[in-house]
Amino acid sequence: MIYRRLILTGALAAGLPVRAFAQPLPKPAPAGKAASVLFITGTSVGNGADTTEDALQSFTLPAGILANVGDMIRITAGGSAGGTTDAKLVRIRLGSITGTIVANPTLNVATMTRWSAIVALVKTGPNAQSYAGNASLAVGGSASGALAGPATLTDTAPIQIIVTGQNNTNPVAGSVLCTFLSVEFIGGSGP
Repeated sequence: MIYRRLILTGALAAGLPVRAFAQPLPKPAPAGKAASVLFITGTSVGNGADTTEDALQSFTLPAGILANVGDMIRITAGGSAGGTTDAKLVRIRLGSITGTIVANPTLNVATMTRWSAIVALVKTGPNAQSYAGNASLAVGGSASGALAGPATLTDTAPIQIIVTGQNNTNPVAGSVLCTFLSVEFIGGSGP
């Protein structure tokens, strides 16, 4: 066994005993369980000067990455919004800009100025997945983004992950920002 540190107690003076305690290193993650970062960006992108849903960040998963039951994709995104009472929407979608919404924080109170979302997408069978998404707002209000459900994405084809933003009230450019997006793969136990 490999030890990361040895802790000594007691004293070496006057013949007092010294006791040693060893702490073993943590066991490594089982094969196929470590997360692999597929994509990460810290580029800030905002919505356009319109009231339509705009693509802020996106990444396309390679075809076949969800090969085994239990394979998982973890999506983490966050950003900010102007401190107004405009109805500002953020959505994380799978498949396309009109695809399945897996997280949707809504920022419609002036104190709602920061958002974040985490989504897990797990392969449950051929072209079948389950997802759980949770969104939070850092200041004021409550998140409307806790979602879960089935998905039926073709996992032998590329799968697009897209973060969108929309100011549904006023055409103010940059009123909804996505400041980071990361996508990780975590291999399941599979067959």
